[in-house]
Amino acid sequence: MSLLFPKYKPTAKEAQLKEIIQKLLNHPETIKLMDPITTHYYLDNKKLEYFVLVTYNFVKITNHKFYYTENINSRFGEDLEKIIKIAISKDRKKIEEEMFKNEQELLTKIDQKISLSTS
Repeated sequence: MSLLFPKYKPTAKEAQLKEIIQKLLNHPETIKLMDPITTHYYLDNKKLEYFVLVTYNFVKITNHKFYYTENINSRFGEDLEKIIKIAISKDRKKIEEEMFKNEQELLTKIDQKISLSTS
C-alpha cells in the first residue's frame, strides 16, 4: 500500500510553515477556530500579533506589518488540518472537563443543601 501511496515529504518551506503553525498551536494565548461550512482554520494570537488562515490549498499569515500567502499541496494542507484539529479537540476536552467539574460541584452543593434541610 505504501508503494501506491508513498508518504508525502514536505518541502523545506512547508516544514517551516508546519513548525510555525505547531508553535502557534502550542502557545497558550492562541485562539483556535474552525469554520464548519468552509473548513477554514483560524489561529489568532493577539500577544504575538499573528493571525493565520489555513485551508487545504493555502496558508495566510498576517500581522499589522506584513501579509504572507503560500499556496500549498493538498496533501500538506491535510497534514496541517490534522494537527489543527487535534489542537482544537484538546481545547474542547479541557472545556468539557471544566464543565463536568462544575456540574459535580453543583450536585455536591445541592446534595449538601438537601441534607441540611432534612436534618
